[in-house]
Amino acid sequence: MLRVAVESAAGLPKKKLGSPDPIASVLFKDEKKKTKSVSNELNPVWNETLEFDLKGVPLDSSSYIDVIVKDYETLGKDKLIGSAKISLKDLSSGQVKSLPVKNLPLVDETGKNIGGNISMTIGYEPPASFEANPQDQPNGNMTGNTVGEEGDVTDAGVRGGFTSPGDPRQKLETRIRMRHNLTNKPQDFQVRVRVIEGRQLSGNNIKPVVKVHVCGETHRTRIRKGNNPYFDEMFFFNVNMLPSELFDEVVSFRVYNASSFRADCLMGEFKLDIGYIYDEPAHCIMKKWILLNDPDDSSSGAKGYLKVSMFVVGTGDEPPV
Repeated sequence: MLRVAVESAAGLPKKKLGSPDPIASVLFKDEKKKTKSVSNELNPVWNETLEFDLKGVPLDSSSYIDVIVKDYETLGKDKLIGSAKISLKDLSSGQVKSLPVKNLPLVDETGKNIGGNISMTIGYEPPASFEANPQDQPNGNMTGNTVGEEGDVTDAGVRGGFTSPGDPRQKLETRIRMRHNLTNKPQDFQVRVRVIEGRQLSGNNIKPVVKVHVCGETHRTRIRKGNNPYFDEMFFFNVNMLPSELFDEVVSFRVYNASSFRADCLMGEFKLDIGYIYDEPAHCIMKKWILLNDPDDSSSGAKGYLKVSMFVVGTGDEPPV
C-alpha cells in the first residue's frame, strides 16, 4: 500500500481576479487520486490521505509520483497552478517506511518555478513477500526536500543544511572514527567540485554562470544560455591546513546572470560545510541536486537547482570514479 498524506501548499500565485480554489491530485502509474478543493486560498491546507493499492507489486528504484495542483473550476476544465515529481527510490528499498517531503517547489508547464510549494508525507507498506534489493538501498541521499538521486531536490540554502538518514548516534560515531585517523597538524587536501547542470533557474533570456568558492579561492564555469544549462566542469582546490579548520570551511555555489545590466546579478546561492562532505562514504557527494536560495531573503522560495558532485581527497585517498 502506498499512502500519500497531502498536507498543505504555500505561496500559490494569485489569479487576475481573486485567489484560486486549489485542489491537489497525485498520479501513480495510471491511477490518479484527488483531494477536495479549498476555496479562495493561496495557502491551502488539505490534510487528506490518498491511498494506492499496489496489488502485491513492490516499488522499484524507478518508481515515482506526480503531484499536481490546479485551480478548481465548477464549470469547465481545472487550470494548472503547478506540479512536481517525487522519486520513491528511498521507499523502494524497504528500509524507509515514510518519506517526508516539505516545501517542495512547484513548477508550471514550462518548468518555471511559480514561487509556491507543497508539503506531504509518503508512506509505504511493501508486500509481505517483499525482500529488499541491495541495489535499491538508500545511498546516502540527503533528506529535507529530497526527491531521489538523479531527480532530487535538497532544500538547504544555508550552511550545514544537509542531513542524512540513519541513527544520529551512529553517524556521530562514524564521523569521530574517520576524523580520529587524521593527525592534528597541517596537511595537504584537495577539494574537487564538479558542476554538472542547472534546472529551472529563474528569469528570462538569462546567461547563467556558476562561481564556486572554497577556502579563499574562486573558480567559475563558462557562461551558458537558458534556464536549464549544462556545464559539466570540474574544479580543483588545493589546500594545506589543519583538518579541524578545513572541516569548518564551506563550499559556496553562486549562480549569476551574466546578461544582466547589473554586473554579475546574483540569482541564487547554496553553501555546505566541507566537514559534511568528508563524513560521507568515500568523502564524496555524487550527482546530487541542490536548491538555490536568495541569501538575503530565504522566504522568497527556490531560485533553481544545480546538480553537483563534491569530493574531499586527503593524502593516500583514492577518489571515486
